[in-house]
Amino acid sequence: ALAWAAGFVARLAPEERGPVITIFVFMLFNAVFWLAFEQAGSSLNLFTDERTDRLLGGFEVPTTWFQSVNAGLIFLLAPGFAALWSRLGRRGRDPGQAIKIALGLFFLGLGYVFMVAAGRIAADPAVRASMGFVLATYFWHTVGELCLSPTGLSYVTRAAPERYVSLLMGVWFVSTFLANLGGGLVAAQVEAIERGDVVLPWHLGGQADFFMLFVVAAGAAGLLIGVLSPWLGRLARGIA
Repeated sequence: ALAWAAGFVARLAPEERGPVITIFVFMLFNAVFWLAFEQAGSSLNLFTDERTDRLLGGFEVPTTWFQSVNAGLIFLLAPGFAALWSRLGRRGRDPGQAIKIALGLFFLGLGYVFMVAAGRIAADPAVRASMGFVLATYFWHTVGELCLSPTGLSYVTRAAPERYVSLLMGVWFVSTFLANLGGGLVAAQVEAIERGDVVLPWHLGGQADFFMLFVVAAGAAGLLIGVLSPWLGRLARGIA
């Protein structure tokens, strides 16, 4: 994949190479985001089902309902984010794409902080965590998605050479595919991490150790792309 990307960039006109390189760099961080985000359908969902108190009055909220939280929040929050980016753009203060990705990763990590807390509470088999932790996680993950995902798609259409827009948009979604694959492989380790078979640098108890992995990974990735943002901005030649 790296060889193909290098060969693809080498065949471009000199003025096209910088923006396309930024697309490939952003793809790597996009993959990190979605690897952690897509735990919603696996480890997060299982935690919600097995370790969360879902009683609301005398009604037990079905686990499957939580899969709709992100979609509902997208409907509620997307217009506000669209207006925010447009307003910042008109004032010449729209952050570059690297900063938007950094924000997305930081909000993703913030969401997992709530799952770390929930994992510690539910480390005792007799105790279940509040579903408020899960809802808070989905809220901040949605905020992160709105910083990173629609802006990333828009960036590809603006930065890619016109004749390669469709190709590079498809390649962008390959990073999401790889993230989903990787997310499933990582989610398969949750029980091994909880038992201590897989040792991490921290020991918080229960599934908190597993969820802390995403706090650290998202935070580190967000910090890295934030540090790289001036260089990426120069490569983008005013696009980002």
